[in-house]
Formats: sequence, C-alpha cells, structure tokens
Amino acid sequence: MPNLIAMIKANKVEAYSYPLATGHFLTREIAAGRQGYLSKVGLHTYVDPRQGGARLNARTTEDMVEVRDFGGEEWIWYKGFPISVAIIRGTSADEVGNIGYEEEVGSLSALNQAQAAKSTGGIVIAQVKRRVKKGALHPRHVLVPGWLVDYIVVDPQQPQSAGFPDRYIEGAAGGLLVPEPPITVHPMSADKLAGRRAALELHPGDVINVGAGTGSTGMVPSAREEGLAPLYTHTAEHGTVVGLHGGFTGATVINPTYMPDYVTLFHHYYGHYYGGNLASCFLAIGEVDKEGNLNRLGDLLIGPGGSMDIAQGTRRIIFCGTFTAGGLQVEAKGGRLRIVREGSIMRFVNRIRDICFNGRDFWAMGKDVIFVTERAVFRLTAKGIELTEVAPDTDVEREVLGRMEFRPEVSPQLKEMDARIFDPKPMGLHMEWTGRPFVPQVAMVTAEAHSFGPQLALQGQPPQ
Repeated sequence: MPNLIAMIKANKVEAYSYPLATGHFLTREIAAGRQGYLSKVGLHTYVDPRQGGARLNARTTEDMVEVRDFGGEEWIWYKGFPISVAIIRGTSADEVGNIGYEEEVGSLSALNQAQAAKSTGGIVIAQVKRRVKKGALHPRHVLVPGWLVDYIVVDPQQPQSAGFPDRYIEGAAGGLLVPEPPITVHPMSADKLAGRRAALELHPGDVINVGAGTGSTGMVPSAREEGLAPLYTHTAEHGTVVGLHGGFTGATVINPTYMPDYVTLFHHYYGHYYGGNLASCFLAIGEVDKEGNLNRLGDLLIGPGGSMDIAQGTRRIIFCGTFTAGGLQVEAKGGRLRIVREGSIMRFVNRIRDICFNGRDFWAMGKDVIFVTERAVFRLTAKGIELTEVAPDTDVEREVLGRMEFRPEVSPQLKEMDARIFDPKPMGLHMEWTGRPFVPQVAMVTAEAHSFGPQLALQGQPPQ
C-alpha cells in the first residue's frame, strides 16, 4: 500500500504495526466487547512499549500496548479501541447486503472486523465484484450478513488474487478439484539453493507453516520437485491447509482441503502453533544481528506478517533467504557453488532496528533456530549465531565472514553443505523418505517466476 506508507513516513497519520494474528485476535476481542488481548507475542520486540510500542512514526504517541505481570510472568496487553470504519472485501453482495465469498482465496477475519466496527459504533464498507438478487447466494458462501454492512462498493475488475491479478484460478476458492499443473523446475538461483537446503529440514508426516519469501519461492517448489508435497501437511496462516501453494506469499492455493477464516485456523492449529506441536515453520530472513535478532519492518514498512505469532510456539524455526541482497547472482553445477556477482546489501549486520524476533528469548525457550542461505547455514546458540555449514569450495573468510558486519561463532565441527543442493539433478529425497523413486511430469522455466510457474493454465472464466 505505497500511498498509505508514504503518508506514514511523512508523519501525516498515526500508525501502529501489530503482529498479524495478534491483530486478528484483538479484533475478535473488540467485537466481543472485551477490553483487550493478552499475549506473549511481542515481548522484547518493536511491539514492547520499552522498544517503541509498535509505533511507526513520531506523530504516533498514544500508548496502545502495556507490559503486565500475570502469574509471575510478563505479558503484552494489547488495548481494545473503537473502530470507526471497517473495510472488507468479498465476491458478491445480494440485495440485502449479504456478502458472499464464492471466488475468494481466503476470508481472513472479515466477519470479526465487521462485528468489531458495529459493536463500537463504526460503519462497514464492503467491496465486491458484483451485485446479485436476494437468495442467489449459497448460504455457506455468505460470511458477512447484510445487517453488518453499511455501504457496498462494486468493482467489476476486482481480481481474484493480488498474486495473480491477470487470471482467475479454478480450484483456488475451494469446491472444485482441478488437475495440478506440471512441476516447475526453476533455474539454480540463490533463492532456489537456499530453498533446497531448507527442504532438507523437512521430515515425513510433518505439519509445517511456510511464510513469505524464500520459504514460498524456494523451499516449497523444491520440495515439490522432489515429490515430497504429499508426504507432509502444509499450512498457511491466511487460511489454507494442504493444496498446491504458490506465489510470493503462498496465500493462493490450488485444491486446498480446509479453508477456515484466519482466527479459526489459528485456534485450530494453536494446539500446534502455540502448544509447540507444529513441527517447523519456514520464515523469511530480513536482517540478522550477532545475537540472532531479526528485523522485518525496514524502510518499506512491510511488517512481520504472522511470523511472530507462528514462531512463538513452533519447536523448530527455519529462517530462509539469500546471504546478501541487491543483485546477487550465483552459479551451481557439479555440486559446487560459484558467486558470479555479490549482492550489494548485507543481511548479517551489527545492529538492527525494529526487532521482530528476539534471539535470546527464543534460545531461552529452548527453540531450535536455523538460518539457511545459499552458501552458509547458522544455528542459534547461547552465544548468538554460529556458523555450522558452508557450501563446497566456498572461501569462508572472503565469501562468508568477510560479507558480514560482525564475526559470528564458528562451529568446531564446521562442515560442507550437502553437495546435492548444488547439482541441478533431483536430490533424491523421495527415495530417502519412501524407498521408491519419483518420476514427475515437469516443465522447465528459464526465468524467475512464481512457484506455480508462468505455465499455470488452471484459469478460466469465473462463474457469473
């Protein structure tokens, strides 16, 4: 939302940034008439009032979060507040204002947002693609009832998904099972190499979460190339389970088996997420400091998404990304890596702002935290991050340590990354997992693309 971001940077509006699931849960509490939401998520990060209180500019001064003692432990108290306007979106609106979601790839928390606005004296504006007659909508497709809606804006050109604005993807909205496209084999880019290494952290039967960045664009397609996708359960916090995930955020999914709203999914999987039973999560690397703290806000104010909420209860956290950014080019063949052009932006820096992941806290919780890149792997230890693996033939001093603003601990057992990562041939993980070979139908691409690949043909005319 570049216009809104520009207003925030210019100090024209007050603005806060909350972790995504926390924001949804707070909205639910406001809808129920409660005073706020108590959570561990946000302690010792940019959300903590001792580190900024989630404020995004100087104009924003009101304290909206507090640290409270409950049961002898520190918690973050997210205060409730009245919502003047809720802006939601669906596919269709009937003559009495019921909002149908028949073509949507997710519902997020639209109902809770509408309820929160109405319960605090606000209004609800719904954007839809079309108007239909009363009774035309299947009742299971109606998520927001008409009595909660004050205004309807019709946009006939509304895309089904921001990830694929030029097409309608059959099978992405549920209710229609479609054939999956051929497996896309991407070039051996730094993103893919990091994704291949991350895929080695998967195990049969795992229930995992995959966030934005290299997890979606590198690990997921690499795991699909290896035939692993049917052998673990992939969840995305936007509200989808299983299915073929793709796009930058993984929010557009073909053939999902379960499509709850955001809060329901977190409730259902919080037994995994917060309870520590989710096997692993694959999250993006922004900037990392020596203590293993990560930053996800940056100048673009992208925010942490759901990563802070997901990491809170996950046993194994795998951060995936390229070692440097800004023009990095690599070449991989024969089990070896060559840096063709180094990135101009360092990711491993002395100091970060806007901490979204506090390394010391997560080490104290006993988490297994790994940082995976195309040329090096680090683990979080009591002393901070430790270099544990490097790509074959890599000059450790020049190409790893010399490209960091700090010198990390180096493991006495420093080893080479698996050479299979750097060979374009399949790594053979399906055989390792099942004892059977995997012979996929594949489609080669010659340029970076969504993990569905540019050949995605599962598109058609949406139902009228």
